Amino acid sequence: MKKLVYILLMFIITFSACDPNEEIYDELDGLKEPYEAPLVNVAFTADDYATASKYAKMDAVSVGDADSSIAKLIGSMEAFNLTYTAEDYVGKVVGDMFPEYGKNSKAMVTYKYVDAIPEDLAIYADAESYVLGAADYESVSFEVGVANYFHPEFPADYYLPEILENSVTGASEDDIYKISYKYSEENPVIATSTIFTESFDDGLGQFDTTNVLGEKGWYTSSYGDSYYMSMSGFQQNTEDWLISNPIELDNSGSISFNFTHEIKYLNHQWNQLSVAISSDYDGSDISGATWDVIDWGDVADTASLGSGYDPFNSGDIDISGYANETIYIAFKYTSTTDNAPTWHILDVTVDPIKEMNTVAYGKTPYAKNDLYEFDGSKWTKLDDVYCLNSNDYDAMGVGGDDMFSADNSPQDYLPNFLTAKYPGAGQGVTKTIIYQYDSDVEGEVTLATKYSYTDQAWESAYDYIQEATNQFINNGTEWLFDPTVTVTMGTSNYQFIVDYVEGKYGTELINSYGTADFVYGVDAYYKEFDLNDFDPSHEEFSDIEDPTWEDGAEKAIGTLLLPDLFPDATTLVNGVDMYYRVIFLTYDYGKEVYYSMTFSVSKEGPDPEFELVETTEL
Repeated sequence: MKKLVYILLMFIITFSACDPNEEIYDELDGLKEPYEAPLVNVAFTADDYATASKYAKMDAVSVGDADSSIAKLIGSMEAFNLTYTAEDYVGKVVGDMFPEYGKNSKAMVTYKYVDAIPEDLAIYADAESYVLGAADYESVSFEVGVANYFHPEFPADYYLPEILENSVTGASEDDIYKISYKYSEENPVIATSTIFTESFDDGLGQFDTTNVLGEKGWYTSSYGDSYYMSMSGFQQNTEDWLISNPIELDNSGSISFNFTHEIKYLNHQWNQLSVAISSDYDGSDISGATWDVIDWGDVADTASLGSGYDPFNSGDIDISGYANETIYIAFKYTSTTDNAPTWHILDVTVDPIKEMNTVAYGKTPYAKNDLYEFDGSKWTKLDDVYCLNSNDYDAMGVGGDDMFSADNSPQDYLPNFLTAKYPGAGQGVTKTIIYQYDSDVEGEVTLATKYSYTDQAWESAYDYIQEATNQFINNGTEWLFDPTVTVTMGTSNYQFIVDYVEGKYGTELINSYGTADFVYGVDAYYKEFDLNDFDPSHEEFSDIEDPTWEDGAEKAIGTLLLPDLFPDATTLVNGVDMYYRVIFLTYDYGKEVYYSMTFSVSKEGPDPEFELVETTEL
C-alpha cells in the first residue's frame, strides 16, 4: 500500500507545477497509518498453509533437518502440528493478508491442526503387537496348521485366548495387545500331493525373482489363456534369476524334472540362458551356492528354439541324483547390449517329491487385527473396539496402501462404513475404531477414534486432523493468538448440571429418567435448556432480583460447569485476557435458539471464578 502511495505522489509532483489536490494528498497520507479494522473472518487455504510452512522452515533452519521436515508438513498436510503450532504461525500469515490493519484489529481464523490423541484412545493405538506364527496355527488343528489361517470351521475368536495364554510372555494385568492373524471367509480344501507343479496362473506362485545386474527383471505375463514368467533385457547388460521355493524330494529311484518354455531373439547365443539346480542354496545368497547346470539341450531337439514364440517342452530330465535332498530350481537369464533374447517359462513340474499338503481356497485369506486385554490370568477380546483390515479399506474405496491420509480423511469414510457394518445400532451405541494413517514424515501411524450413534448418525469424538476457529488480535506490532476457549455444550455437560441438582436437592426436582432438572431447566437427553422448566422462584436464585432464564443459564454455566471443566483457569495467556465462550441450545414452546455466553476469569484456579461478559443470540 505504501509503495502505491509513493508512486502516485511522484507522478503528481512530476506532472504538476502546483498542487490543487491537497485533499487527495491528505487522504492518501491517512492510508499510510494502520487503522483498527472491524472483525474479519478468514478460512485458511492451501496457499496460506504454504506461507505458514515457509515461516516455520525459516525458524527450523538452525534446528536441523528433522524439524525442517516437520515444518514442511504444514504445507503438505494443510494442517499445523504440535511442533509448529497455529498459535505461533497463523498470526504471521494474517499479518501478510492485512498489512494495513492496526492495533486492536481482530480476525476469526478457521484452520486445521494435527491433534494429540486423547489418553483414553492412546491405550488402543499404542497397544503392543503380536503376530501369529506357524506354530500358533499348528496348535489349533492340522487343517489350520496347513492352511496357515483361520476360517469358519476354526474361528479365531474361539482359539485366540488359549493361543495368547501360551505364546505371549511378559504381559501384565490390564495390558492390551493388538493381535494380527490371517483369516479366510471360506474353509480351505486340503489335498495331499507328491508332485511339484507351477503354471504361474497366479503370478510368481512358488517362485521368486532376484535381480543381479541391470534394471529389467522377470515379470508375469500372458497371451490368451496362457500365463508365464517373462524376461527380456532389451539393449541392456542384465542378469536375472527365477528361482523356485525349496522342493523336498523323496528317496525315489526315478525323479523327473520337466518344463515348458518359449525363446525368441536368441540368435544361437545359448550361453545367455541356463537352467540350474542347487541343493545348498540358502534362499538368498546366489553366489555362495553350488549350481549344477542342466544340459536340457541333450534331452530334446532345440533346433526350433530361439526364433519364435512356439511353446517347447523340455521332456523329462532325470534328477534322481538329488533324491532325499531339498533342491532349488533356477532359470538364469543374461543379456548384453548386442543380444537380448526374450524367454518365457510356461510351467515347471517335478515328480515325485516328498508327500506334501496343498491348500486350495475360494477366497484368499486376508490380514485381520483384534485387540485383546489381559486380566492377569486370561485374555479377552475387546468387542467394542474394531481394527480396520485391508478388506475394509477396499470396501470404502480408500486409495493408497490400506491407510487414510490428508487426502482421504477418516471422517469422510468411517460414518458410512459404521452404518453398513452395524445396521442395527441403537441410540448411544459406541465403537472405537483403530485405523492406519499416512502421516507423511513419520510414515504410517496407528490411530484410534470413538464413534457414537446419535440421532440416527455416527458421530466421532476425535479426528487426527481437527478444525478450529480462533480469534487473533493485533497488538500494534503483530497478530497474537487470542486464547478464547469455545465450548459447545454436549450431553455430559448438561448431565453434570442435572447431577448437581439431584445431589443437592434430591430426585424430586429431577425427571423420572434422571436426565432433566426443574431448577435450571437443563435437559441432557435433548441437549438444551428448556425454558419452560426453569424455576425463577427456586432458592438457587434468591440472590437475584426478578431472575430470568438467562440468569439461570449464567449461574449454571459460570458457577457450576466452567469451574468443573477448567479448574486451573488463568486470567491471562501470553499476556492476552482469557475468555471462555459457551454455546448452548434453548427450547421454548417449540422454538429452538442457539446462544453463546462469554465469560472472563475473575479469579484464577484452583477454585476459579467466572464473570459473564456478554450473551449473544446465534
